[in-house]
Amino acid sequence: MLPLPFNRRTDVRLRDQKARAYFARVAKSLRAGDVLGFSACDCLGVGINLATWGLPGVGLSHVAICADHPDTGDLVLFESTSLYPVPCAIRGVVVSGLQCHAIRPRVATYRGKVWAYQLRKPLDVRQSNRLTAYCLRHLGTAYDAIGAFRSRQAGFGWLERRLRPEDLTSIFCSEFVAAAHRHVDVFQTANASAWNPNRYCRELQARGLVHEPERLH
Repeated sequence: MLPLPFNRRTDVRLRDQKARAYFARVAKSLRAGDVLGFSACDCLGVGINLATWGLPGVGLSHVAICADHPDTGDLVLFESTSLYPVPCAIRGVVVSGLQCHAIRPRVATYRGKVWAYQLRKPLDVRQSNRLTAYCLRHLGTAYDAIGAFRSRQAGFGWLERRLRPEDLTSIFCSEFVAAAHRHVDVFQTANASAWNPNRYCRELQARGLVHEPERLH
């Protein structure tokens, strides 16, 4: 039987269909408290990975946490970023800081790779409600670019992490995720401001709190 001629459009469509099916399978199992890890392939993503001892293109440059929407109950994403110019799903305006978004479009439009870090022990109803309330309490809090830089591991980052006390008046991505997990008794830390994306997700794995990450995108 002769092989079918290569059709780039058909090949791309088939790969997209497989990707959507895989995303649907993993996304269906996501629960409140799970973490999404993002790996940008641009210069900023490479720089963040190098500064936090991550492998560019594989390591993480951003993290976000899943929680229930306060009105609809749908699972949504809460994240602190200054790089996503889409209105917050709750506030209705573009936010530089903690914001809320639907998971599927956020993942589908991301220019890079996305992994799901799912908790081994799912949150109970009380924890899930507390997580949503905590996210709402900090919604709109400004992004902390200086804190994100200080959380690095390269240079004197380790010293800055020891000397700098926790400060949640402005927040960067992994700082918020660590604080949110601590609030619902998932992760114990004395200083949420000390965690960068790569270090935090490695620690979640080292403590046995999450399954092996599954790629979403």
